[in-house]
Order: sequence, then C-alpha cells, then structure tokens
Amino acid sequence: MVCIRWIPLEEKVKEQQSNELLEQCLNHSLRYCSNKIKDKVVMLVHPFMPKNTVYEDNMNLVISNARSLEWSLIYCTYPLIYNHSIVEQGLFDQVLFTNYRRGALINGYEELNRKKLLITGCYGDLCVRAMIYNLIENTDSEINLMPEALLFSINRPQGLKLSNQELIKNLIDESAFEREIRIITLEEFLNP
Repeated sequence: MVCIRWIPLEEKVKEQQSNELLEQCLNHSLRYCSNKIKDKVVMLVHPFMPKNTVYEDNMNLVISNARSLEWSLIYCTYPLIYNHSIVEQGLFDQVLFTNYRRGALINGYEELNRKKLLITGCYGDLCVRAMIYNLIENTDSEINLMPEALLFSINRPQGLKLSNQELIKNLIDESAFEREIRIITLEEFLNP
C-alpha cells in the first residue's frame, strides 16, 4: 500500500511563496556581494533586529573594520527580514540564508569549511546556538564568539538573571558542542 501525504493548498502556496522569496533575495544578494570568502570570516547572524545602542555601536565597529583587518563579512538572515538597502551598500562579501527563526543555514556550508569563523549577532540562546550546532555538524571550521557583538533573547526563564558574560560562558561550555568555542573580544579583533 502506498501512503500519499496530502498537503493542503495553503501550505503548498506558502512553501512556493517562501521559495520564490528566497530565490529573489539570493539573486539580489549576488548583484551586490563579491562572493569571495577569505580564510577569516565574520558571520553576522540576524544582526539588525534589536534596538540596543551598545550592541549596535559594537556591531558597527565590527562591520566598518572587518575588511581592513582581512576578514570577510557574511550577513546571515532569513528571507522575510532580508535588508535590501543594507546589502546594496556593498558591506558584505556574501549573504547566507537561514531557516525562519533559526540559525540553521539553507546554503553556504561548503564555503565556510576550514575557515576561522567569528560569530556575532542575535540571539545567542536561539539562532546563534543553532548556527554553532550546524557549523560543528557541517564544517571543520574554528568557531569563535565576540561577546560585545552578541545579544541574548529577553525571553529568559522567569527569575533567571544572568549577565551576558554568564550566558556566553554557559553557551561555550555546553557539553553538546564537540568542539572548543573560543572568545575573541572586540579589542582583540580591532587590535590583532
């Protein structure tokens, strides 16, 4: 007996629209990015969502200094929040797309293999954590985090009041990670 899964028309339409949007965003990014990736890569995971002055200032320092410090810049986003105007400024070497509200890449693992990766963005306990898991699973790259350009979600368990430093320590000490995750501070990044 053959089992055929019936998919409602609305789901088929949503999936088709999602694929069309991804294709449009990908084509747009190819027009404005060099798509040449160096051995050192800053990955900005869903970076432009929150309104936090310190985070924004640090993120701007990373973006404005990366190229002169011989790092490639990759903007990781999902198609629904893809920022056309920022990509059109020519800031990024590549755009990689993730699944909705997750850090799992849809494309690009092969370009990231055997690189030194510096992960920034938000949120550390959601998308960045998923990105780390998937990079460990799919690449042989060195993985680093920058605390000053990393935010954690405000949806922390009630009563849990950990500082960003404690949250980052918990993230990098996580036993599920089969690889060491290092810290590169903003100061170390700017003054190698």
